[in-house]
Amino acid sequence: MKYFFSSVLFVITASSHASFITFNDKDAFLAFLGANAVVEDWTGYSEGTVLSGTTVNGISYPGRSLEPLSVGNLRDDDWILGEPAGKPGTYQGFSNDALMFNFANGITALGITISEDTGNPGGTAPGFSSNFDILVQNTGLFYQRIDYPNDSRYATGFFGIVGIESTSFTMVRTRSDANEEWTLKNIVYSTAQQVDEPATLGVLVLSFLGLLFSRRYPVIKTAK
Repeated sequence: MKYFFSSVLFVITASSHASFITFNDKDAFLAFLGANAVVEDWTGYSEGTVLSGTTVNGISYPGRSLEPLSVGNLRDDDWILGEPAGKPGTYQGFSNDALMFNFANGITALGITISEDTGNPGGTAPGFSSNFDILVQNTGLFYQRIDYPNDSRYATGFFGIVGIESTSFTMVRTRSDANEEWTLKNIVYSTAQQVDEPATLGVLVLSFLGLLFSRRYPVIKTAK
């Protein structure tokens, strides 16, 4: 089953038939995780650092048979993970490549910020968008759509999920009107155990029953 998201709607969705919660707003996702969030945005790396085939901060980066995964400052301190485009300071996107990331320890939450660039200084036509499939191990296949603002060259989308038990995710772009590069701006994850949905529901039920009981049987104070 696919779950559909729009990067322009800041809505938190929850499923009563599963133990996970999905997000498309990074700020809401980070607020939910609190101090348990681990953010990898590559700002602490040197320009051109190659991460292919390495494990850093708990994330194992996929090896590449062609161009390696490199860290770079794409524009105005906008650090990304992409592929070098042949000259310093320039990066190309992943096109339709499938990228698989592994985690040294099992994760209970995952967030991904995707950045896309049409390469056209004049921006895009109204209605431009791109689709991504994100396969979270032991959880399911999810669909993320990124919508370009009118006349904008750049677009950004976020996908987040909490309540998983996974050690990897794979993502691939399946369609794009812009048909240009895409890169990753950050990966957020957590290894902390979240409160299970059934336990949360049980607490709510007990609280409700306690409220009913207190109303039905009021405390009677006796005068001394």
